[in-house]
Amino acid sequence: MGMQGNHRVMYIEEVVMDGSGTVAVIRSMENIYELVIVGRRHNKRSGLTLGLRDWTNELSDLGEIGDVLASSDFGGNTTVLVVQQHTNVVSERHEDQIDNLREQNLKLFPADTVEEEADDVPMQRRST
Repeated sequence: MGMQGNHRVMYIEEVVMDGSGTVAVIRSMENIYELVIVGRRHNKRSGLTLGLRDWTNELSDLGEIGDVLASSDFGGNTTVLVVQQHTNVVSERHEDQIDNLREQNLKLFPADTVEEEADDVPMQRRST
């Protein structure tokens, strides 16, 4: 069951230039969304999160943006899901197995069907 035709789910990508723009976007989401999904680890040298580490817990399991969303300063009543992608180091002997899995996945989920489903998901892009 895909998300095709389900207009209750939205993907919104916000474009910001610095840390204050990031905070402004976060503040704009107060009481609008029931669920916000954010990544945990970001480039520590990125200007997009610059300054957020100054008032969040460096050792937090939520990451900088998750900390902002969970802080008492954020007036929203939103569920926050924090995800983190792990990278695996693969030995050479497993590369063939991975290639085989990729081929099997392409047979099960051809690229053109994935793109068709993605076209049905509403997406908005805003610059701030």
